[in-house]
Amino acid sequence: MEADPFDAEMYEGELIVAMTGVVKKYPDMKNFDLYERFVKKVQEQIEKYDWGCEENKVAYKKEFEEFCAVMETR
Repeated sequence: MEADPFDAEMYEGELIVAMTGVVKKYPDMKNFDLYERFVKKVQEQIEKYDWGCEENKVAYKKEFEEFCAVMETR
């Protein structure tokens, strides 16, 4: 995930949705070092990634923003 946040057997945002659910249920599992590296990697690659269509990119961004909001809630 850290090496390529878009590479998965799932659709692009499915992993983010799953991670958001885990962090909501188990907030003590938050790993801010990993989170910061993950956010940086997404920000570096999000515009370069082949989304197939703009709708997929918009959907991923929405899920990513929700994940970030959950992670940043202390």
